[in-house]
Amino acid sequence: MAMLYLRSLLLLCLINLSPLALAANADLSDGERALQAELKALMKDRALRGAKVAVHVVSQNSGEEVFAYNADAEMTPASTMKVVTAAAALKTLGPSYRFRTEVLKTGTLDGLGVLKGNLYIRGGGDPTLVVEKLWKLTYDLKLQGVTVIDGDLLFDEGFFDTDYALPGWNKREDLEKGPSYFPSISALSLNFNTIAIMVGPGSEIGAPARVVLETPA
Repeated sequence: MAMLYLRSLLLLCLINLSPLALAANADLSDGERALQAELKALMKDRALRGAKVAVHVVSQNSGEEVFAYNADAEMTPASTMKVVTAAAALKTLGPSYRFRTEVLKTGTLDGLGVLKGNLYIRGGGDPTLVVEKLWKLTYDLKLQGVTVIDGDLLFDEGFFDTDYALPGWNKREDLEKGPSYFPSISALSLNFNTIAIMVGPGSEIGAPARVVLETPA
């Protein structure tokens, strides 16, 4: 029952409001009937007054419609598509999946901590890789005994392809404005592929403003 209720809440995120339609199929399971009742009650909740809501629930097992509320209305999904993305990720990757950023090497490490070879940082698409985690990764490398790299430091983003923009998000105005919620996609992104610039007043009127990178990376 808790899972059915959770699904109902997630579906409400895809949400616009009008005449209610309940499936008349007599073959609905007890759980589906319970979900019907819960969704019907939710549609009358005062929190949705004045809101535009659209809900359409179909049984994954039978393909039958379980619940419909303004189901044919055209809606702008916007950020609610994150729910679909999360569901697809859970089904494809599983709940135990973890993004990995790997450190690899060639050559040998001598007793003085000198790596006589190359060091590779291979990204796995971790969307939460920020400069603090990069510092921890660097410190862990030092704990492994590496103090000097007598070779090249290489960054590998080959886990993803080189299409850095989502389809539909590569319009000229998007690229020119470069909003922070529209960073380029990469298997090896740092700080969400964005920078924050802090601007403050100068010491006196007419003096240059103070401009500082929030994270000096």
